[in-house]
Amino acid sequence: MNALTQRPTVDIEQQLISDGRAFLTSAQALTIVTAEDYQRAADVVRQIKARQQAVTNYWQTPKASAKAAHQALCDREKQMLQPLVEAEKAVKDAILGYKRTVEAEAARQREEMRRKQQEEAERLLQAAVDAEAAGDLVGSETNVAMAQMVSDMKVTAPMQTAPVAVGTSTRKVWRVRVTDEKAVPIELAGVTIRPVDMAVLVQLARTTKGTIAVPGVEFYQEEQLSVRQ
Repeated sequence: MNALTQRPTVDIEQQLISDGRAFLTSAQALTIVTAEDYQRAADVVRQIKARQQAVTNYWQTPKASAKAAHQALCDREKQMLQPLVEAEKAVKDAILGYKRTVEAEAARQREEMRRKQQEEAERLLQAAVDAEAAGDLVGSETNVAMAQMVSDMKVTAPMQTAPVAVGTSTRKVWRVRVTDEKAVPIELAGVTIRPVDMAVLVQLARTTKGTIAVPGVEFYQEEQLSVRQ
């Protein structure tokens, strides 16, 4: 091995390749008939293993250099991607924020319409009571029927909805918030969750749709935006 290390790298590699082929040829032609053959075969195995170690040692430094170079490239890639990742998040947050605002306004409009509908139904019922008190039974029955009709009416207030941009979609995803790590049990429903395993907890939330109660843990849903390229 010392003689090999004194040669140029390319010579070392070629020597190792040549040695490997030579060992393979010898091994394929090997026959064991006597105890001496058996011993020689064992010695050959030791030589082969020594050559394997020599090959491993030969590639150790280039592999370490390649790994370091790969990591450096990954670090540079991450550095370049970081502002784009943050930009994507900022835009998606703005889109989701607008969608939530629009949906909240639509809900407010529906609630306002329901309130007015209820007020109208109560007004008609009071009119029915007044009509009956005045001896107007037909008017009383009419107002009662109208009050029932108003109560049964489906809310049809104009509802503003967020526009759907081409190539986008949203979905609800379950998230986990640990509120008291010490309170989290070791096992729940036959599943080990402590040490706190966020992936398992998220799966429990999905499976039970957040209905399962876990001490020290809070399940909640978050809207997620996807944009196709």
